[in-house]
Amino acid sequence: MKLIFDFDYTLFRANKLREAIRDFYRTCGVTDEIFQTTFETSRMAGRDWKPEVQLALFERGGIIDIAACRKGLGDILQSCGKFLYEDTILVLGALREDHQLFLVSHGEDSFQNAKVGASGIASFFQEVIITDDVTKVVPLSNIVGSEGKGSVFIEDNPLALV
Repeated sequence: MKLIFDFDYTLFRANKLREAIRDFYRTCGVTDEIFQTTFETSRMAGRDWKPEVQLALFERGGIIDIAACRKGLGDILQSCGKFLYEDTILVLGALREDHQLFLVSHGEDSFQNAKVGASGIASFFQEVIITDDVTKVVPLSNIVGSEGKGSVFIEDNPLALV
């Protein structure tokens, strides 16, 4: 059987990563209000957060220590394994014994790849696909074929497959 997983909020506590980044940015002079405003603006009317766009907004807004913000973001991203749900590694390890595992995640390519890579779980999957399509229809059909028999998709987003 093919088991296809989403990443954020399915295997990974994206809200905890966001909180850690917000908390660090406070030490660089970013208020919660500035963080939230630039977070929303960085999404560019989409669903996915673009931290590099947010950093550019900080810079334009005169945040004093942008280099520290950039370094802190990188350091936090390198520790992404701590944001996995507690049982993620155990469950993926057990499931890969008898199933083909795939990861299909929606989001900004470099940010998603950084999170997945640093979380340490990429090796559990036969393929990791990052897509900008929130419905994920094309990558999922490429994995499961036209009938989709023998496949299960584990996803938190009700817009997927719509």
